[in-house]
Amino acid sequence: MELQNTTITPPRTQNRGALQILLLAAWFGLVTGVLVAGIVLFHQFALGQLVFHGEWVVWMAPAAHLALFLLVGAGFAAVTLVMDAERPRQWAVASFAFLGTLSLLIPFGSIGWWAILLLALGAAARMPRAFTAPVLSSRQRAWIGWSSGALLLLVAAATAGVWLRREERRDRSAGPGGASTLPSVLLIILDTVRSADLSLYGYGKPTTPYLERLASQATVFNRAFAPAPWTLPSHGSMFTGQLGSKLGGGWLEPIAPGHPSLATILRSSGYRTGGFVANLLYTSYESGLAEGFQTFDDYPVSVSQLALHLPLVQSNLIRRLARARSLHDLRRAFRRATFAPGRLPADEYRPAPDITDAFLAWQNQDAGRPFFAFLNYFDAHGPYRAPKPVMDRFRTGDDDHAKRDRYDAAIAFIDSEIERLTDTLAARGVLDGTVLIIASDHGELFDEHGLDGHANALYLPLLRVPLLVRFPPLVPAGNRIEAPISLVDLPCTVLDLAGLPDAPLPGVSLARAWTQPGSTQFSPAIAELGPGQNVDTVQRNARTWLQSFTDERHHYIRDGLGREELFEYLLDPGEEQDIAHEPRAPAVVARFRDLLDRSAGNPGRDSARPRTPVAASCVRGTDPQ
Repeated sequence: MELQNTTITPPRTQNRGALQILLLAAWFGLVTGVLVAGIVLFHQFALGQLVFHGEWVVWMAPAAHLALFLLVGAGFAAVTLVMDAERPRQWAVASFAFLGTLSLLIPFGSIGWWAILLLALGAAARMPRAFTAPVLSSRQRAWIGWSSGALLLLVAAATAGVWLRREERRDRSAGPGGASTLPSVLLIILDTVRSADLSLYGYGKPTTPYLERLASQATVFNRAFAPAPWTLPSHGSMFTGQLGSKLGGGWLEPIAPGHPSLATILRSSGYRTGGFVANLLYTSYESGLAEGFQTFDDYPVSVSQLALHLPLVQSNLIRRLARARSLHDLRRAFRRATFAPGRLPADEYRPAPDITDAFLAWQNQDAGRPFFAFLNYFDAHGPYRAPKPVMDRFRTGDDDHAKRDRYDAAIAFIDSEIERLTDTLAARGVLDGTVLIIASDHGELFDEHGLDGHANALYLPLLRVPLLVRFPPLVPAGNRIEAPISLVDLPCTVLDLAGLPDAPLPGVSLARAWTQPGSTQFSPAIAELGPGQNVDTVQRNARTWLQSFTDERHHYIRDGLGREELFEYLLDPGEEQDIAHEPRAPAVVARFRDLLDRSAGNPGRDSARPRTPVAASCVRGTDPQ
């Protein structure tokens, strides 16, 4: 009987082949992750752009890619147990080159998907030629080992640098110990919540039963207006008392540093300062809003965050392909296909209970010291989130009304969280000694004027927001204020109620509303919106900037193309009839146009022309008119 001649790969060779594949996987993963992090940091620090990644990108991107490549490598390493080790290693190297090239090119979304794919396939075809020997040479192993060690040291040093910078901010932000007689300050912002959908303001659904009860202990402003229809400039105004156009910042740029703010002033007065935010897109540390905060809680450290640091997970096309369940889905995925990132680390959802829990834990750490805390709840921002029982309670069954149902449910969910938060502070004996302010940064459109969402116009559903102030020692209970006010006056109001000395924040204290009943001498309710970025032409800011002013009766809007609108919103709350060109309107329009020119300036004219200077300090509620 003749024996068949067979070649059996010795187990030792198989094991060595598997280990070499894992070594190559770790090296490719580290290189790719460090380069991805480098791209993000280059855009942030060299180009001054918002990158929508947290500070921990320095280790999360390398760690995520290391895990991904090791997972892929483990599959090829397993194949070496049943066949010759050389071929699986070539396949593995080709796969690593393909994945690495994709990961490095996806952040450059302007490159066509087909070009990215061709480049990645080219890298996959060429890279295995660098590893043609049956076994990695000692020089190759040494080079991979030393370079991997250097990359790990770089990641460790960058991580340590971020940690030290955080500690430095914490130490520098602590300030001197505050007197126990100073009141604490809690600013709660309900992101994207318009007053029209709050039962606090007469809405037909019970969206805010707790705020209705809280109103009996507070003063409520019936006509509070946001200074912008989107997050970053509106928050900047609520922190500094200045309009967003004076702060810098934009869709891809953070607010310029150096502006005095509530956090910097209260910190220097001995307050502990903490921010707890769910809107990671425009209120995270990189937005510029965190200046002066001792603690700033934004991006979580989680498995989902690690995954979102992979460009392959971020990519629009790959996410569509992963969700495809049929040939029709595949065809749709490639229609207008792009590898451009569609989901970034900033898109992770932080539900309201996470924000509440983080704040309550922080507040309890040093209960004897006054605090200034800023909370941003994001549940009512699209796609509008709430637990299923809450969603079911507001579901009408009308498909045309489904978005509004989800929105109302999200508001009710936040309302219940505010109740839990304030009940806990009351049980700790803290609530009555705290200036509590609940407001929103902007509203939302649901097909009004043919528009949806926000950041696209200056109509009242985007600007009219809730505002409730509670502080039993100084703020009257059960009070309703009808005077139109702007949220730019919030910083001055906080300083006034806290009894702090004059500080360089402009504005007028809203305490005038109850210390001088009937007063209308507040900052003008001006709102601004810059041109959109790659937005649909139906958006009002698709090609121009917008400005508006609201008084006791009228709402005026103008843009850089010479268009003007005027609504008599008391008689026409839906702003359905533009009266800007009616015979009775010219004098009103001229007055509002002049007011905007003097108070806010005209972005379409020479920016160097003289403007009315910003007040050096706030006008307090007890100051004479």
